[in-house]
Amino acid sequence: MRIAAIEPLILNVSEKTNWFFIRVTAENGLSGIGEASLNGWETAQLAVAENLHPQWLGKSVDALLALGFLCHPNLRICYEFARFELL
Repeated sequence: MRIAAIEPLILNVSEKTNWFFIRVTAENGLSGIGEASLNGWETAQLAVAENLHPQWLGKSVDALLALGFLCHPNLRICYEFARFELL
């Protein structure tokens, strides 16, 4: 299964709280979502995600494990959960 899209999502749930998710969509249309909320760091998480994602499109879903090791531990878990949902 190959990665077709990786989309960071920020959901504002209150004045002080944002939740950060990453949705990974495979070429077959299946998607998995991982959560990596780290209040106050949403902008940094978004920048990391947007810079890393283009190079991972078209790669195997299993590559998400390697992608996670290039990031903050919070994002690593996020990619692992998204991968798990796809399998």
